[in-house]
Amino acid sequence: MVHPAALRLHHVLVSLCVMAAPALAQPDATDDPRALALHGARLLDQGQIDEAIAVLEQAQKLELTYEGCYALGQALRKKDGNCTRAMPNYQCAAERAPDADLKIKADGQIGRCLRQGQLELDPGKERVVIVTRPPPPKPWYRDTAGGVLLGLGLGAVGLGSGLMVHAEGRATMATENLDGFYGAEGVDQERLGGTVSLSVGGALLVGSIVRYIVVSRR
Repeated sequence: MVHPAALRLHHVLVSLCVMAAPALAQPDATDDPRALALHGARLLDQGQIDEAIAVLEQAQKLELTYEGCYALGQALRKKDGNCTRAMPNYQCAAERAPDADLKIKADGQIGRCLRQGQLELDPGKERVVIVTRPPPPKPWYRDTAGGVLLGLGLGAVGLGSGLMVHAEGRATMATENLDGFYGAEGVDQERLGGTVSLSVGGALLVGSIVRYIVVSRR
């Protein structure tokens, strides 16, 4: 049979352990930024990205360390899906790496970001900075204005051709029988409309060609 005093002592020890657990899990951010950075890295390993970012940003306010910069770069890259915010932290880690192996590790992440094509290094600066690459220009054949001119031109040429074919058919029938003769009224106007439509369509097609040439030379 367990003595009551021993049982009470056991309960007190269990309570103390429970109370101490949070203190052990959460490092004192005001005293040890490296411990805080390591805690953030552990949160990242557990998949708690937002929590890790909050802890690591708090650590950076105290001191910029290799551990904190590298872990925050990893967390931001995983959250954003790109390196726009992560890259400065990888650079911070590379500058503060305590040995060559850790610097190679940080440089590897910088190279990985550069290979994504979203960022580039500016060699004209004493300190490496990040500049965003402008989006590549659209190919000439995807130019909106050229496409509109081309579409309208083809439509006008098609309409004009149809009017001309129909008018010539009516004119031919007018020479073959009386009904065709009476049905040929307005043939000249139809021919005129077809001619105008063909002329406008041709001008639009020429305009589209000129537009595409100009865009392709930019």
